[in-house]
Amino acid sequence: MSEEQTSTLLKSAKPEERITIKVDEEHELVFRLVKWNPSKVLKRLPEYGSLLAVPLSMYPKDEEKGYSDYEQKIAMALLQFFAGLDEKELDALVRDTLDEVYTESGQSVSQFMDEFFIKCPHILMDLCAKVLEVNYAPFIQRGFSGVLTQIKGLVPLSQK
Repeated sequence: MSEEQTSTLLKSAKPEERITIKVDEEHELVFRLVKWNPSKVLKRLPEYGSLLAVPLSMYPKDEEKGYSDYEQKIAMALLQFFAGLDEKELDALVRDTLDEVYTESGQSVSQFMDEFFIKCPHILMDLCAKVLEVNYAPFIQRGFSGVLTQIKGLVPLSQK
């Protein structure tokens, strides 16, 4: 393959990001995340939003640590999240979230999820959170915040 062909393939390839998840003080795992295209991000937004918006709004902020109802707020946020799911839906949601995540050697994480996380299942949720952060942060930081600002500007106009 010529250098020009290789360059063209690299330019058209989906962007990747390496995600490092700390297992413990001495160990970490590295995953390859193929970033979702904008259509996939937008298609999945209603599903993630409907499951996460209310629980995240209930979850206590860092400045609330130490207050007496801190643990209750966490419990209520988790209860609200799991109330919106059944076992099959959660499995499908996690597998969909990890559908473009691979080990360094190229194995699909969603296909081999049970084998990869049997010894350290807590990493599964850390990885899912990181995948959502990587794929949604650009939309929230740049795209949606601008739309929300414009909508807020329209509200006073509609009240005149």
